[in-house]
Amino acid sequence: MSDGAVVARYAGDVRKTAGGALVRVVATAWCVAAAGVPVGAGTLAGTVRCGTAPVAGAAVEVYEGGVVVAASAAGAAGQYGVGCSSGVYLVLVSSRGYLAQVHRIVLTSGTTTQLDVELVATDPDLVGWWPMDEGEGTLAFDRSGNGLHARFVNGPTWSTGAVTGACFDGVDDYLAVSSWSYPTVTMMAWVYQTSWTAAGAGGSVIMGRRPEMHVVSGDWTLYTNNWGTRGVALGLSVTGVNDVFTYFGPELQLSRRTHLAFAYDGTAVRTYMDGMLVGSAAAPFGPLPPSVREHSLGNLPFDHVSNRFAGVLGDVRLFARALTPVEIARYAQRMAGTVSGRVTVAGTAVPVAGARLVFRAETGSADEAVTDVDGRYECVLTSGTWSVSVSSIGFRSAVSTGVVVSLGSAISLDIALVQNARPVLAWTGEPGFESDGVAPDIGTPQTVFSFRVRYRDDDGDAPLAGYPRVQILKGGMPLSDSPVTLAYVGGTPSSGAVYAVERALPLGADYACRFEAFDREELQATGTPTVAMDIPDVVSEPLFRVQGVVHDGADPVPGVVLVLTGSGMGRTVTTGSEGAYKFADLPPWAAFEIIPAAAGYVFSPPLRRYTGLSDNRSREDFIAVSSPGYGYFSIGGRVRDRYGVGIPGVIVILDGVRTSSVVTGADGGYRFLNCGAGGYTVSAYRPNMTFDPPVRLLSPLAADRLMEDFTETPYVVRLYPGEVRVIGGLFGPARPNYREHVRVVYLPSRNGEVSMHIRDLRGRLVWFAARPAARYEQGTFTWECTTGEGRPIAAGVYQVEVSGAGVSARLRIAVIR
Repeated sequence: MSDGAVVARYAGDVRKTAGGALVRVVATAWCVAAAGVPVGAGTLAGTVRCGTAPVAGAAVEVYEGGVVVAASAAGAAGQYGVGCSSGVYLVLVSSRGYLAQVHRIVLTSGTTTQLDVELVATDPDLVGWWPMDEGEGTLAFDRSGNGLHARFVNGPTWSTGAVTGACFDGVDDYLAVSSWSYPTVTMMAWVYQTSWTAAGAGGSVIMGRRPEMHVVSGDWTLYTNNWGTRGVALGLSVTGVNDVFTYFGPELQLSRRTHLAFAYDGTAVRTYMDGMLVGSAAAPFGPLPPSVREHSLGNLPFDHVSNRFAGVLGDVRLFARALTPVEIARYAQRMAGTVSGRVTVAGTAVPVAGARLVFRAETGSADEAVTDVDGRYECVLTSGTWSVSVSSIGFRSAVSTGVVVSLGSAISLDIALVQNARPVLAWTGEPGFESDGVAPDIGTPQTVFSFRVRYRDDDGDAPLAGYPRVQILKGGMPLSDSPVTLAYVGGTPSSGAVYAVERALPLGADYACRFEAFDREELQATGTPTVAMDIPDVVSEPLFRVQGVVHDGADPVPGVVLVLTGSGMGRTVTTGSEGAYKFADLPPWAAFEIIPAAAGYVFSPPLRRYTGLSDNRSREDFIAVSSPGYGYFSIGGRVRDRYGVGIPGVIVILDGVRTSSVVTGADGGYRFLNCGAGGYTVSAYRPNMTFDPPVRLLSPLAADRLMEDFTETPYVVRLYPGEVRVIGGLFGPARPNYREHVRVVYLPSRNGEVSMHIRDLRGRLVWFAARPAARYEQGTFTWECTTGEGRPIAAGVYQVEVSGAGVSARLRIAVIR
C-alpha cells in the first residue's frame, strides 16, 4: 500500500512498511482496508468452513490489479460480508493452518454475490505455495495460508501458453517474497526455460534466499547451471566466502516443462529432476540459522546480470523440512497431466458419490481418486498410457483402458456404472432345512451337524472367494475355528446355488450361528440366514440304533430303500444281498418313522413309527409282499389363498395307512413321499383359516396324486358384544418375516368410533388406527407389524389397546422375526 499502512491479518506476522521498517503485527484479524474505496455498491457474502466447522477469523481479501480494495474477517459462525464497487475481482480466502483459496468473482451494484468457501487443513511444514495460476494482477498469492505473497518486480507477466505460471523476460524480471526462518528446507518448482545465460557466465535463478552479494551462512540459491554443464546447481553461502556450489546433471532441456527440487536436512543436500534424485553432497554446515532475509524467484534482488532467468516458473513450493525422495517424486508425478470427469448411474445423470477410481500405468505406477457429491473426480498423472478401474458399493465395477496422458494434457473421461443386484441368502428348503440351516435339531459331541444355505444373485455373480461362510457362536462369542467356509454342492447363482459344510460341536448349549456372503463386487448378501439364530444344543445323552432285515418270508430282499424322517433328520439306506439295514447314532428323544420302498412290493408293516428310544432296536424287520399292480407313490399339491397365491406355513396332515405331517413351503406346496397302497385322508390346518375341501379322501391309492390342492375360505370369528380378540400367526406370535400379521377383531355393543393403539412395554406409541363402528357389526383392524411411518418394528411383546363403541380391552401380542 502506497501510504505505508500495514496489512494485519495474523497475530505474530512480520511485515515491512513502505519506508522499509519491520513491524510485528499484533492484530488477530484483518483490520485495515484501502482508503477511498466506495463500500456498498456491490456485496460479497458467505461462510468459511472446514468440513462442517466454521473457520472464525478467516481473512477474506478482495484484490484488483494486485491491490487490496476491500477486506473482511469471518465471524464466530464463519460468516463474512464485504462491499465494493461493481467489477471483476480476485478474492483471497485464508486462515493460518489452512490452504488458502483464490476465486474470481463479479460484483454488480445493488446485488449480493454469494461465495461459500470450504478450507482444507495444510501441511504444517508448508512455508509457501505459489501455484501462479491467477493470470492477472501483480501478486502471486501464497496458498500455504502463511501470507507470503510473491510481488512482481520489474514487470513479469502471466503465461498465456500451455504452461501455467509467471513469465520472466531474462532481462530484469523477478518476484520478491517475504522472509521465513527454517533449519531445514525443501524447495521445488516447475520450470520451463526458454534460453540460457551466456556460457560460463553463471546460472539462471529459480529461487533463492540471498538478497545481496555479501554472503551470510545459511543463504541458498537454486540455479539452472551454464558453468560448462547445463544441469542444476545449488549454491550454499558461508560467511566470508562466496557460494559453495554443487553441480548436478543431467542437462536441462530448453522449452520443456521440468520439475526441479532440492532438499537440505542439515547433513546433506539432495537435488531432483522430474522426481528422480540426480545428485547429493555433504552439507558445508549444520541446520540453517534463523534469517529475516527475503526470498526471490527468477533472479537475485540486486539484479545480478548473470543470474537472470528466461521462461516460465509455476507451482513453486517451499517446505520447512527435508521431504523424502518418495514425497518429492509424488509431487513431480502429480503435475504431468490431468484426467477428470463424472461417474454416474448408467442411463441417467444421477451422480455416484464416493466411487473409487484406481489408475494404473503400463510402467506399474498407480494413483487413486474418489468422486465428490456430484460424482466428479480429478487425478493428475505422469505421462504414459493408463487404465482406470472404477468401483462403488451397489454397482458393478467398470474398467477403461488406453488412457494416454502427456505433459500438460487435460483429458475428460466420464464413466457410467451399472447397478449391481444384491445377493440373497435363503434356506435350502431341503428335508430338515425348511426353516433353518442346521440339522439335526440336537446331538452329542459325536454328532456331525450339517450347515446348509442357498446363495442367489440375480446378476449371476458367484460368491466372493471364501464365501458363503457360517459364523458359529457360543455364548455370543465365535468358536476358535469360526467362521467356516461352506463348499459348493450344486445349482447356479442365478437360480440359487446350495453350499454346505459339516462339523461336530463341543458339548454345551447357548449355540447360535449366522451365514454371510459377498458377491464378486464385494456387495454383502441379505436374507434371513444373515441374522443370528439359535442352533441345537450338544448334549451328553447316549445314542441308539435301529436295525433289521427286509425279507419276503423266507429270503432277504435286496435293493429296498428305507427312509428315516422326523426330528430334523433325513436319512436313507438300501438293503444289500443280506436284506439288512441299520440306522445308527439316534438320540433317545428322537421321534421318527422308517418307511421301506421298492417297485413291485408292498410291505408289512408299511412303516415303523418311534416316539423315543431307550435302547437299541435289533429286529425291526419288514416283510416284502410281491404286488406288481401296486407300489409306492407320492401325495402332494398346493395350498392357495382365494386369489390363487400359495400360502406358506400351513400344516398338512396325512392319515391312514401312514401318518405324517408337513408344513407348506414358500409357494404353498407340500408332498408326502413313499406312500404305500391303501386308504388315506389329507387335511390342511392353520389357525384362523379354513380350507376347501376340509378333507381329501384318497382310497385306494394306486398312483401318484400330486394335484390334491386346498383353497382358503373366509374364516369367521364369533364374538359376543364388547369382546375383542387378537389373532397372530401360525404358532400364536406374529412372524412378519413369514408374511404373518396381526388381526384385532371386535364386536361393538353400540354405535360410535373404535380406536386401536399399539404400544411397546414402555408405553411408547407404535401404531394407531380408528374407524366408525355400528352396533353388533363385527370389525377388524389389521396391523402389518410396522410403525405408523411404515418401518418394520423390532421383535418383542406389544400392548394392544382397543376402546370405543362399547368395546374396551387391553391385550398383548408377541412379534418374532
